[in-house]
Amino acid sequence: MATEVRFCYEDKHAPPFIHGAGQTVPSANPGVTIQIVQQLDEHVKEVSFTYTRKPWSRCLHELENGKVDAVVASHRASREGQMAYPKNPDGTIAQQYAINRISTCLLKSKTNKATLNLSKEIELAVPRGYAIRESMPKHFSIFETDSLEHAIALVENELLDATI
Repeated sequence: MATEVRFCYEDKHAPPFIHGAGQTVPSANPGVTIQIVQQLDEHVKEVSFTYTRKPWSRCLHELENGKVDAVVASHRASREGQMAYPKNPDGTIAQQYAINRISTCLLKSKTNKATLNLSKEIELAVPRGYAIRESMPKHFSIFETDSLEHAIALVENELLDATI
């Protein structure tokens, strides 16, 4: 009998990683991250995944409280107490097991011709639950949004300086 793994992932549209929004798990084209987990589910007979979509911060909270067993998340030192990451014998993260590698860049409005001065305060829109805020310089003022689309809209309307 297969071990059940309760897998939680974000309920927001974040292509190409996650497609669709809401709590329904799409039957087709769920996004590359979910397709990888589904392939694992299909090929490893010792486990059987159940899929749940919730707000990202709720997925993390439920992982901490044992209500779900797994999420796909970037490595952060602050998450080490709640998550197990594949590691090399020397304790470093085993990068060969990463599902993807993500780089982050700042996005600013096309219509605002001013250049971002990275040594001065920048008002940054960041979707709620994104751990990137931990690594941002102290002079970045973080405004949490409900979604990446909302963060982008705030920048496009020149209400904040940038998003990620």
